[in-house]
Amino acid sequence: MDLILALLLVFVVLQILDFYTTYKIISNGGQELNPVMRWVIQKFGLVTGISSAKAIFVAMLFLLWYSSKLPLWFIIAADVAYVGVIIFNYKSIK
Repeated sequence: MDLILALLLVFVVLQILDFYTTYKIISNGGQELNPVMRWVIQKFGLVTGISSAKAIFVAMLFLLWYSSKLPLWFIIAADVAYVGVIIFNYKSIK
């Protein structure tokens, strides 16, 4: 399997975990700290807003991979960043 594709699959799993942890935080009275995502959630609702934004982001990365324009460093950085987000989220769940 292509290394970038494997890292993209990890990214998809991380997006699912981020969705779940963000949902739990907001459902328990917490707030989204990312101002762009906060606006998306206010505009489209919690589930639709988060899932739509994540689907668009994942689709964009897969299109970049498919067109051979996704640099290895970018997907590594994205995976590492989302591991940090998920750790922060898990610590924030009340």
